[in-house]
Amino acid sequence: MIETKRNKIKNSLRITRERRKTQDVIILKLKIDNDKLNNYTIQTLNTIKEY
Repeated sequence: MIETKRNKIKNSLRITRERRKTQDVIILKLKIDNDKLNNYTIQTLNTIKEY
């Protein structure tokens, strides 16, 4: 029972690694109009910007 579960997890991780090998990184630059945002969204974007 434990061995089958371990193998299932192992196979799942292997499949995930293979899938990620074919993925490409995409970077987007955006301009945001602050006049259209509410305060919560502005605060959230500011915290993200700090990273």
